[in-house]
Amino acid sequence: MVKRLAALTAITIIVLNPNGLLAGTPSEVPAHPEIISNNQVPNTPLTEIFEPSLTTTPIAKQPVNAAPLNGFRIDYSARYSAFTLDASLELKKMAVADTYTYEATTKAHGLAKLFQSGTARERSEFLYRKKSLRPILYTYSDGSNKKENGSRIAFDWPNRTARSVHETVSTELLLETEIHDRLSADLNSIIQLRNGQTPKEQVIAYRNSIRRYKMTALGKETIDIPAGTFVTDKFLRQRINSKRSTLIWFAKDADYLPVRIEQQKNGKTNVTMVATNISTNKQ
Repeated sequence: MVKRLAALTAITIIVLNPNGLLAGTPSEVPAHPEIISNNQVPNTPLTEIFEPSLTTTPIAKQPVNAAPLNGFRIDYSARYSAFTLDASLELKKMAVADTYTYEATTKAHGLAKLFQSGTARERSEFLYRKKSLRPILYTYSDGSNKKENGSRIAFDWPNRTARSVHETVSTELLLETEIHDRLSADLNSIIQLRNGQTPKEQVIAYRNSIRRYKMTALGKETIDIPAGTFVTDKFLRQRINSKRSTLIWFAKDADYLPVRIEQQKNGKTNVTMVATNISTNKQ
């Protein structure tokens, strides 16, 4: 139960991942000199990070991100069984050029505090340029303040590898061109919708492995929630042969931000998150 309540943090499987929490189950993060801290950005030129080294087709040099992402914050009311929690998603621009953070938090109420006393945090640090997003560092903490309860992935794009630490176990992952962490994958789907594209797949570094999820468009649906009434594009996100899935409603009038999320098992909803407030700011 502790892991379930601590997981209400992302939009990919936004709440209560059946095997634990959301984006990564708690894990101890041993010291690795190759992993950057939360406040650092690799000292690697952006041209190297975005260079598609897996292909041989040259790409013309382009100016640094002429259209930056606008920051936003979404507050959610979440319910799992008899428990209620507050959750949020927030995008912020960092001081370093083209660098952003995307953070999800979850805070328990009432009896739920017996299982999650602190605030669970999931954070993705990434670079955005040429309308493309590349994760740099992903971290997760379940709010328990236990050192072993954390997860961390450091992406090394020039070498096409990522150092992942999950539940004290460290491994090296091989990166493809379009691999994300759980948060950056969700934000990438939002960006695709804004650019007139239909998200079809998410490839995610998760729990010391690379996993593929199918995104299925279910059509448009008008929903009425505390944050307002929205015409949305509804999607089903599911890993092949998995009994668990996530429904996400992206609101076109709110720049395709996710205003409702439901997690399901065997087709039955067990977790619901609805937006209560949406605020945006230009960078």
